[in-house]
Amino acid sequence: MKALEIKTLVDEGFRIPPIMNNTDEMLIVGRKLKKINFKIKRAVFKTDMEYFHSLNKFIEERLQYYRSVFPKKGYPKILDKYLCKRNSEKILSDGFFIGCGDICIVISSILKSNGYKCSLVYVVSECFSPVHDCGHTLVYVEKDGKSYLFDPSISKEVYRGYVIGVKEFPIKSTMGDLYIFAVTENPKVLGINSRESLRDFRKMAYKNWNRQKK
Repeated sequence: MKALEIKTLVDEGFRIPPIMNNTDEMLIVGRKLKKINFKIKRAVFKTDMEYFHSLNKFIEERLQYYRSVFPKKGYPKILDKYLCKRNSEKILSDGFFIGCGDICIVISSILKSNGYKCSLVYVVSECFSPVHDCGHTLVYVEKDGKSYLFDPSISKEVYRGYVIGVKEFPIKSTMGDLYIFAVTENPKVLGINSRESLRDFRKMAYKNWNRQKK
C-alpha cells in the first residue's frame, strides 16, 4: 500500500441525482447486528472518537478481506456478484468484505443503531483512468450538533468538524486528491448497485472534475 499523504477532499457541489425509489435499504439494523451490538455500545466509551476507533477493531475481528477467502482465479466473478449488492446484515452474515464500501455500510449501520446519523460519501481519485478504476468511500457522521468524516478502511482517521459542502478539506490519502460525487444513506437510489455502475459514476464525476479545473 502507498504511504498516506495529506491531500485535498474536493467538493464542488456535483452530485448524482436519485433515479430510483423504494429500493432495499443498505444501512439496516437487522437481527445479526442486534445480536452482536451489545459489545459495541457507545455508552461504554468516554468519547465519540474513542468509540469510532473501536469500530475499526470490530471490523478486523468480524470481517475478512475477500481475497483471503476466495481463490484468485475467481476474483472477477466475486466482484461482479457482491460489489455494491449487499446490505449490512448480509455483509456480516457472509463474514467478508469486498472493499471500502462494505466496511462503511457496516460501520454506518452500527453507528445508526447507537443514535448517529450517517451517510456514505463516494469519491473519485485524481488517479482514475480508463484502466484504473480508482475511488473510495467514507462515512459522514452527525450527532448532537457535532459532525465527523470517518475513513474506516484505509487511513482509519476520524476528522472532527467536517461539514458536507466545504469546497476543500485536508485529508490523508493514498490515492491523491479526492472528489465527492455522492452523499447518500442508500446508494441504490442513485443507481450505484453494481461494479459497472460504480465505475461509470466515477468516470462521469472524474470528467466533471476535470472540466471544473479548466
